[in-house]
Amino acid sequence: LSQYVVSVYPGGAPCQTLNLTPMPAGDFVCAKAGRLYVAAGDTLWFSEALRPHLTAPRHNFVRFVGRIRFVELVEGGAYVGDDRGVWWMAGPDPSGWVQNFVSRALAVRRSSLIVPAEALPGDRAGACAVWPSTQGYMLGAPGGSVRPLQPGRINLSPDMEGRSVFITRDGIKQVITLTAASPATSFGV
Repeated sequence: LSQYVVSVYPGGAPCQTLNLTPMPAGDFVCAKAGRLYVAAGDTLWFSEALRPHLTAPRHNFVRFVGRIRFVELVEGGAYVGDDRGVWWMAGPDPSGWVQNFVSRALAVRRSSLIVPAEALPGDRAGACAVWPSTQGYMLGAPGGSVRPLQPGRINLSPDMEGRSVFITRDGIKQVITLTAASPATSFGV
């Protein structure tokens, strides 16, 4: 029969999951390099490394001023669109991310995607983030450089939502976006 005194530390290793909680629910969920990322409102939460189900709620987050519109993880960092524009966060460790403002064009909510480098014009190293915005389609390359793909050809309302897909048909590569303006029920491609 063992006896324990409650006021005396029993010894052994401390609990490795002390002060960690399950990841919160959110609007966007993505994963890269052993971490889970969840965007909820104006906050981007990230999990502990190699523990995608747990986060440290006191410091595993990046807060934005506006509601998050999209999150795309590329080589070397992440693009996050909010109600002010698009931000680049550089580095492999999200706890060291610093927000760098890279575009004033507001992204169409929920409509970003990753496009393989070989599908894009030019000599690119790594997949790129692509999203429709108020100034047309934008391309976010690894490293934080953003440029418009078709400047002046497409103008979208900032209150739209959409879904995008990349397809290749008969050698033709396309990004197709279905959009819906809220609260109206109009749709467009």
